[in-house]
Amino acid sequence: MSGEPVDPPLSRSSFSGVVVRAIGMALGLATSIFLARTLAANDLGAYQGLLSICIILGGLASATAERTATRRIAALDRNDRAGVSDEVATAHTIVAITTLAVVVTLIAASLIPAVSDSARATMLIAALVTPGVAILLLRQWIALPLQGVAASLGPEQIGQPLLFLGAATIVAERSGLGPFQALVLYSAAGWIVWLVASQRSGLLSLLWTGLRAQPGGQDPSHHLRARFREGRPFVMMTAVGVLPVYATVPIVGALLGLADAGRLAIALQFSGLVAMPLQIVSLSTMPRCAALDQQGKTKAIDALVRHAATLSIAGGVALAAVLLVGMAPLLDLLGPTFASTSELIVILVVGQLVNAALGPNGPTLQMMGYERDVVFVETVSTVIRLAAVAWTASAGDIVGVAFAIAMTTALRNVLLSATLYRRTGILSLPQVPHRRVAHH
Repeated sequence: MSGEPVDPPLSRSSFSGVVVRAIGMALGLATSIFLARTLAANDLGAYQGLLSICIILGGLASATAERTATRRIAALDRNDRAGVSDEVATAHTIVAITTLAVVVTLIAASLIPAVSDSARATMLIAALVTPGVAILLLRQWIALPLQGVAASLGPEQIGQPLLFLGAATIVAERSGLGPFQALVLYSAAGWIVWLVASQRSGLLSLLWTGLRAQPGGQDPSHHLRARFREGRPFVMMTAVGVLPVYATVPIVGALLGLADAGRLAIALQFSGLVAMPLQIVSLSTMPRCAALDQQGKTKAIDALVRHAATLSIAGGVALAAVLLVGMAPLLDLLGPTFASTSELIVILVVGQLVNAALGPNGPTLQMMGYERDVVFVETVSTVIRLAAVAWTASAGDIVGVAFAIAMTTALRNVLLSATLYRRTGILSLPQVPHRRVAHH
């Protein structure tokens, strides 16, 4: 049996992933409410800012090996324990080296005399928390081809917030909770989740076996230097992907004011719900696509991607309907300031529905070895998006900003779908049901 996955149907694995993600979102909301009620406003801002920095740095460190590990493991025979162990050990070695470089850089920068005390504290906290973020992200991507989406996401989506909320509640009641203590507890919960999940899934055993077997002459494809080169495009992809997420709202805040920036941030969060089915379907599709590509089954990938796009748009439309119906009472809970945010949400939802209809185009390109094309499209679309946001915001038009985001979201996915078709002949569009004609 080659690398072809023996997985549950795409619809079932995607549904279980959506359930896990939904629970994770609910726990994330509960965590936000708890922290908002426990921390002072400035402390909450400091916590969120520091956590964002750690997530960015950890994501960049993990990107050096995470998706290449998914692609390589998915292409292996599942009975090839030695091959899987080698891939697991190689990925962890690469991420450990990259994370160590990040930590050393942060500590060295904190020792510069000209650095302010607040910046020094930020660097040292980031050096402490970033390794946990990187190792958790790597675990998810390795578990994806081995265990499926739900098992890949579950520990971090459910286990970590539950542990964090329990520990943070105890600390808050006994001695008070500050942003530093909250970050330490978040990191500690992450390490516990990684250890338990890795032990229960057999990942620790695979890692130990691979590390013991690695010294000595290796195939050049497994050489660390070659693997660093292989992972480089994914690091660039992660870096470029961070910009639209973290730069759009600050640009609007600088040009239109904090009130409009807040409305846009809420609108982006709400409309992002529509993208959840595509995100989960993409994760379900990636290891299957890598396995099929290893076997040269392009037609099977085409059918898989079309099925994924169908599930994605069906789920996206369903969530969009629920969101649009329940939007008004939800916005009322946020106060009168956000009453006019509904128009922005509707515009952004349209862009997300185009995104959903075009299916997992980018992930398919990545699993088939065309990640450099994805980097190019992501870079071009990000530059266009930020320029369009800055131009419309400078004109004082928050609705125009929403249109710019929706249109560039659609443009990005059209370009990715066109690239996928040009490279492989695969059309990333929903399946159209064929009506059977009765013959008399």
